[in-house]
Amino acid sequence: MKDIIYIYGVATLLMSILTILGNVMIIFAFQQERSLRARPSNLLILAVSISDLIYGIHLFVYFGITISGYPYGEIGCMISVFTEYTYIISNILLVAISLDRLLLVSLSYSKYTKWQSKSRIKLQISICYAIGITTSIVEVSLWNYAKRVKTIAASINFNLYCLYPARRMKSYGIFVTIGYFCIPVVMVTFLCAVFFALLRLRIKKTRQISCSSISGTQSNEQFTVSTQGDVQDNDDDENRSVVRKRYLKPAITLAALVTAMSLSSLPYCTYTIVVAVRPELNSFEVIHIMLLIAQLNPLLDPVFYGATQRSIQEYYKKKFAKILQYLNLI
Repeated sequence: MKDIIYIYGVATLLMSILTILGNVMIIFAFQQERSLRARPSNLLILAVSISDLIYGIHLFVYFGITISGYPYGEIGCMISVFTEYTYIISNILLVAISLDRLLLVSLSYSKYTKWQSKSRIKLQISICYAIGITTSIVEVSLWNYAKRVKTIAASINFNLYCLYPARRMKSYGIFVTIGYFCIPVVMVTFLCAVFFALLRLRIKKTRQISCSSISGTQSNEQFTVSTQGDVQDNDDDENRSVVRKRYLKPAITLAALVTAMSLSSLPYCTYTIVVAVRPELNSFEVIHIMLLIAQLNPLLDPVFYGATQRSIQEYYKKKFAKILQYLNLI
C-alpha cells in the first residue's frame, strides 16, 4: 500500500505543478489581453481556469508534497474538502459553458448578447461556486457521523493520508460520484450534441441563403457588370467568415473542453458505479489509477483552451519573442 501511495504522490506532484502552471498562464493572458475579456461568455472559461488552479494547488499541498507522510492531520484533511470541491465546480461550470453555447446557436445573435450579459454570466458563475461550497459544507457536517461507522473508522489513518469519511459511506459516495461527475458528463455531452446539430443547420441555412442570393442576382440582373458580381462574392465570403468567427470558434473550444472532461471523468465514474454494484471488484491500486486519470481534467483544460484560442497563442508568441530578444541583448 505504501508503494502505491508513493507512486500516486509523485505522479500527483508532477501533474499538480503542470496544472498550476497551465492555468496561471491562461489567467495571466486573460488579465493582459482585453480582447479575451470583451466577450462576456469568456468569463466562464476564466472561472474554470481559476477553479482548476485552486484544485491544482490543492493536489500539490495535500497529495503531492505528502509522499512520505501526511502532516496535516484530521483538521487539515477536513479543510481540504473545501478546496477539493473546486474540481466539482469546474464540472458544473462546463455545464454552464455548454448551455451558453446552446443559447448562442439557438438564438439570434442580438438576442444572445442581450441575454448573456456580463451580470448574468457572473450570476451563473456565482451559482456554480455556491453549489460546490454548499456540498462541501454538507460533507463536513457528515464527518463525525461517518467516523462512527466501524468499517470506516478501521480504514482511516490521518497520519498516513487524507481519506474523507463521508465518501466511504456507500450512499453518499454514489451520490457524489453520480451527481457531480456522471451527471455533468452526460449533460455536457447531450448539450454538446444538440449544439452541433443546431450549428450544422445554421451553417446549412447560411449556405442556402448565399446560393439563393447569387441565383437571384444572376436571373434578375443579367446585365450586371463583373465588378458587381465580385462585390456579391465578397459579401458571401464575409457572411461565411462571420459564421466561422461567431460559431465555429466557440464550437471548437467546447469540443476540446468536453473531450478533456470525458477522457478524465468517465473512467472514474464507470469504475465507482461498478464497485458500488460489485464491491468485490474494489481495488486500492485501481482506484488510485482512476483518481490520477480524473486529475487530468484540470491539466488538459488550459492546454486545449490555449490550443483553440488564437488570441492566447498570439499573446504568448509576443511574450516569448520579447524574452528571446531580451536574452539576445544580454
